[in-house]
Amino acid sequence: MDSAPFQSLLLDFDGPICSVFAGFPAWRVAQELREYLQSRAPVNWMKESDDPHDILRASAELGQSVSVSAHRKLAALEMEAVKSATPTPYAADVIRGARAAGIPLAVVSNNAESAVIEYLSATGLMRYVDYVSARVSEDVSLMKPNPYLVTRAIFALNAASVISALVGDQTSDIIAAHRAGIKAIGYANKSGKREKFAEVAADLVITSMAELLLP
Repeated sequence: MDSAPFQSLLLDFDGPICSVFAGFPAWRVAQELREYLQSRAPVNWMKESDDPHDILRASAELGQSVSVSAHRKLAALEMEAVKSATPTPYAADVIRGARAAGIPLAVVSNNAESAVIEYLSATGLMRYVDYVSARVSEDVSLMKPNPYLVTRAIFALNAASVISALVGDQTSDIIAAHRAGIKAIGYANKSGKREKFAEVAADLVITSMAELLLP
């Protein structure tokens, strides 16, 4: 990229920065979360889901106490997962490059804040990140595509919405960014994602984080 088209940068965590469940697969995390909640859930509840966040969202239907338990259990499982997470190529370079260029940077994630901070600290990247806006509440309605986490990051960075951008690998990231009034960059790290990003009108689609490197 010849020059930054934004003056503040927001990055989703799982995908643009690392593969959270590389060593502790999402399906296993989902399975453990289901088993943890099974005594308070209907028989075969969420049996077909391999997405831990889908299970977390569904837990809200079982009552607040269950949702609180699900949030805490998933946070613990995510803390375990980040120990074997694998870094996304060029992500660290983008983060360090933003700091060198004086571009405020935040991480915006549906993953637990504790897990995000653990990974960033363990990899030495936390020093380059100005703010982490991630899941701290059992209120699943605040997760992306709700713009809440994005808006919180923009406010913390004291950034102007029109010159901010969020990089994410899910359509929920694109939707959340647009709802918050900022640019949305889709990271198409798997086949089929480019088409999905087009459906939600991503402002830019990249296939490598290297495309965000500054000269």
